[in-house]
Amino acid sequence: MRPSLQQLADAGFADLAQRVEVCLAFSALRLDEQIDNFHRAFRLT
Repeated sequence: MRPSLQQLADAGFADLAQRVEVCLAFSALRLDEQIDNFHRAFRLT
């Protein structure tokens, strides 16, 4: 019996969604760091 689309979605996409969330969280963190560095550079000049 082939798995249903729902079963595939529950198994595969839950994992994928979690990975994407982690990647987005890291990206947001990096972006915050970049913005902080940008502001620091401007304050120094």
